[in-house]
Amino acid sequence: MLDEIDVKMDRKLPTKRAIPLYRQLTNSCGLASVLMLLDPNNDKELHNYLKIIAKLISPLIERINFIKEKEFIYQYVLQYILLKALSQDAADYNFLYDYLEAKFPGLYKNHKLISNYNLKKKHKNFIRNEMFSIAKAYDRYILEGDIIPPLILKNETYSVKNDFELKILFSLFGYDFVAFDSINGALVYKKKDKDFLDKLLRSYINPSNKILFGDGLHWQALVGIYPKDLKKWVIKDEKIAPKTSLKDYMIVYNDPIIPKENIIQLKELLYKQRFYIFKRKQKSNLEIWNQIRSAISRDVPEELDETFDNKNNRTDNKFYKDVLMRDDELF
Repeated sequence: MLDEIDVKMDRKLPTKRAIPLYRQLTNSCGLASVLMLLDPNNDKELHNYLKIIAKLISPLIERINFIKEKEFIYQYVLQYILLKALSQDAADYNFLYDYLEAKFPGLYKNHKLISNYNLKKKHKNFIRNEMFSIAKAYDRYILEGDIIPPLILKNETYSVKNDFELKILFSLFGYDFVAFDSINGALVYKKKDKDFLDKLLRSYINPSNKILFGDGLHWQALVGIYPKDLKKWVIKDEKIAPKTSLKDYMIVYNDPIIPKENIIQLKELLYKQRFYIFKRKQKSNLEIWNQIRSAISRDVPEELDETFDNKNNRTDNKFYKDVLMRDDELF
């Protein structure tokens, strides 16, 4: 705990937690924010795992960007694993599909359908604009199920993530999503909502929780919450700061786009942001991690081979230029 104040209290409350500040790649605020909250530097098991996957896919990353900073490399790692999680009908990843369907019954399968539809739209746009190299990369992933050429890894890393994709990553890396009464389970402020503040504060002071927040276009990591008058930051008779209200609170958050730690009044964020609470699981996901690692080690050689010929894969530019394609012919 940081910045504590020594006052009479039933229990000490943190004003700010030790969460690292990372920079994001283009549009990868969601990946960077997840990474900040997971804080691999303080989780030896997770850090070692990310290093292993980073080493396995380093030939792919090197074709995208020559970078040495782990904060950037690990964003590619998270995106790579996310693409595997959303891949279609790849036998080697049935264990992963089963795990995620059990965690998100119905929602996971629906999201995969939506994700695949969006990828097909991108693919058609690339063809329309004669961007054939990247169209081929999407072709392989869509048709072969689990092959991730460097160009699709780059393009999808540089795409803004939705909340469900970030929930998948948190689940795979050891956190369960805590759902509240809203469309997507986020904690959302409604005018004259008397319970919102208590739910947010209780979520924050629980050391097992991580809080991600965003407006759908930009994601950030919550670092701290506290009232301006720190003498009121106490638990009394199981009530958190009983003599405070929304207007009294400051919020601290890490913004990866600048990057910068920001401190503003909580009420300034309420109407735009949704708060996503994730609780640390008691059981490790090491078995799933090891299965993912084994499957990835078999995939990378094919993903690097841009001349790989598959009867389902359209790799000839002439195909794109000369063949009149309708939706049913493409997919």
